[in-house]
Amino acid sequence: MTATGTSDFFTVGGTLRADAESYVARPADDELIDRVLAGQYCYVLTARQMGKSSLMVRTIARLADQNVRTVKIDLSGIGAEDVDVNQWYLGLFSRLRSSLRLKTDIQSWWLKNGNSTPSERFIRFVRTVVLEEVAASIVVFIDEIDSTLKLAFRDDFFAALRALHNNRADDPEYGRICFVLLGVAAPSDLVRDRSRTSYNIGQPILLDDLAFGDATPLYKGLEEVQPGQGGTVLQHIFAWTHGHPYLTQKLCAAVALHPQTIWDDAAMQQLVEQTFFSAENRDDNIDTIKKNIAARPLAERRAMLKLYRDVYRGKGVADDSASLTQNYLELTGLVRVEHGQLVVRNSIYRRAFDEAWLRNALPQQRSRWLASAVSLLALLLVLTAFLIYRSQPTGVALAALQSENFQSAGGANAASVQFAALAELFRLGEPQHAIDLFYSLDPQSQLDLLRAAPANDAERCVTVVRGLAGTLDAAMADIYTARTGQKREDVRGHDGTISIVQPLILPMYSGKTVHEVMSVLLGEENINPLEIVKSSWIARRGPDGFDVFWKTALGKGVVDGSASAPKPVKHQLQFAAQQYVPTPPATLDIVFRPDPKLLDGQFSNNGWLQELPAPLTRLTWDNALFLHPKTAHRLNVKHEDLVELECNGRTVRCPVMVQIGHPQDVGTVHLGYGRTHAGKIGTGVGFNAYSIQTADSPWFATGANVRPTGRTHMLARTEEHWNIEQSLVEQGEVAERRHLIREATVATFLENKEFAGDGAIPRRRTASRCISPRRRSTSAANTPATPGA
Repeated sequence: MTATGTSDFFTVGGTLRADAESYVARPADDELIDRVLAGQYCYVLTARQMGKSSLMVRTIARLADQNVRTVKIDLSGIGAEDVDVNQWYLGLFSRLRSSLRLKTDIQSWWLKNGNSTPSERFIRFVRTVVLEEVAASIVVFIDEIDSTLKLAFRDDFFAALRALHNNRADDPEYGRICFVLLGVAAPSDLVRDRSRTSYNIGQPILLDDLAFGDATPLYKGLEEVQPGQGGTVLQHIFAWTHGHPYLTQKLCAAVALHPQTIWDDAAMQQLVEQTFFSAENRDDNIDTIKKNIAARPLAERRAMLKLYRDVYRGKGVADDSASLTQNYLELTGLVRVEHGQLVVRNSIYRRAFDEAWLRNALPQQRSRWLASAVSLLALLLVLTAFLIYRSQPTGVALAALQSENFQSAGGANAASVQFAALAELFRLGEPQHAIDLFYSLDPQSQLDLLRAAPANDAERCVTVVRGLAGTLDAAMADIYTARTGQKREDVRGHDGTISIVQPLILPMYSGKTVHEVMSVLLGEENINPLEIVKSSWIARRGPDGFDVFWKTALGKGVVDGSASAPKPVKHQLQFAAQQYVPTPPATLDIVFRPDPKLLDGQFSNNGWLQELPAPLTRLTWDNALFLHPKTAHRLNVKHEDLVELECNGRTVRCPVMVQIGHPQDVGTVHLGYGRTHAGKIGTGVGFNAYSIQTADSPWFATGANVRPTGRTHMLARTEEHWNIEQSLVEQGEVAERRHLIREATVATFLENKEFAGDGAIPRRRTASRCISPRRRSTSAANTPATPGA
């Protein structure tokens, strides 16, 4: 093989052919084909030039051997900006028709189904055309998925993909088609509207660097041009590229074009300099990374570069998949994870993205010596800044100055300077700028900034706290909240019994208990939690004999004699005889309840709890407006309809969940969802029921209105079939076969003592109702046979 032939053997940039001899297989190759053969949705989201398209082409060829039909769609060819939604979907349909050789005329079909939204037509096209005309299994590869990030209708597209996946539960035919997404994006970026469920279906396929032990094809190509040195040359190449697919192929091709008698460290370094860093050979991959970083918003770019600087300097940055800054930095390809810590991806990148590049890439900051300059010099700088900005409007100049103060703050007083700058930005009417600056900091710096609040300047503290209220990241909550098992406190049981709680572990993340926060507000900052609880009991009981009382309470776990005295309750027979007054047809009563998993929302960033099915409803990753089937029919809404719920003069959009066994004419909504700054997991999940709740009636509201929007919202449930209570729907009437708890009048009981196990109670008697067991503390058999009781 000639040198020219060997250089053609290696592929520099672009997609490798399915039969390319230089293709190096990775674990992702087998994982991807195994998962799609099992019918699983997958996504390959990673940095550019990591071999995504080559993996796709190779997998398509292997699927052909398994008689699986495939479709390859490059979204960048359809359009990404200012494209009409109808034309975009028609382009998608056209590629499906061409690849699968469908007979249906797309234009005619599209016009015939014009009464549906484009995303609904996409779902219908897959089911009624693609799956009807193609009998085999189908895998659709959608490349350059990041081109959808600029589409105004991208949320509907990903919701449609999720619907196709979820429809498998009702129609097994949907199981014959699966989708593979490829591109440079984070899964959290795919859905823009945080009130909608994120794209949480599919299996991630990790595309790592090439492994030296698997690089036999590259060794063979190098051995052809450098006989006897193939292994040595490949080791030198991997020392520079760490197996990065593009860089490795390019360096192999350079070796093939410039063979040498002896390859050592010096010869390889010279080749690297000539190939990647010479004036005539500017590398596209390196330039693309620089351009992508430079295109990021200022605050985001600064955070990414600061993080990369720490990684470059070897400061031991731990991998944190919940950090958006880390996710974006990894998508550039600059870093990788090794033994749980971030490291620079390879030596070529370390050479290209060094300290000199960092100084130029980071927005200008004052040098460190300015931070320790004398007061006179500081005053001169302030005067100079004023003179520079005096030609601008006063507010703009001051805001720019405060922004510069925030970004250039350094040294021991950095947090105090940043806090003061935020306060001024809020005062100057630049709240969004202040919030962006605050969230450009890493979590620890955010904590330090809040701790730097000046105790003697209440006005400034209130300004910052009020400005950040409602946006504080979930990490901020750890300043004030210590979880159960991490704090000392006293609690009262349901019967009034008091218990002294001792911690199992120290508070994590320096969390504070409610007692400590209240003590700080009362000016008693230095009291520890144990002393707070003890002092409270000393004040209640007095100091005499307190040590004996305290040890006894801790030993027993409860305080003797603290239970509430029982109160006699007289059963009011007339209450049971009261007739139910139906809600007016146009309105609805609303009950507000804490979510059974997320409570008030404090656990919304916990993915395990989000995934946990809710009791009875089996709902995950969402909250909803729960309605009885008859109530839903009365309001002219169906399961998974997206409605506008107007309550207390406020409106929120929410999906409907029709739930058998739910009380009629009442809607239930769960609190704790719809947060905007909960963290990577919890942000944007569900709707915010707090927005329609008022302090006057926090748990119950009347006169609510429900208006359909004409849209739907897919709800993820783990169980939708084989309910204990089935329902029959006939002409809008829902008849439930039996209630789990039965109730009847005394007369009905005397007539049929087995009524609870039989069918429905005769219509001529009072119908049974589903009630709480607590209301039936008196046995029906022992109740006087009073008519209507």
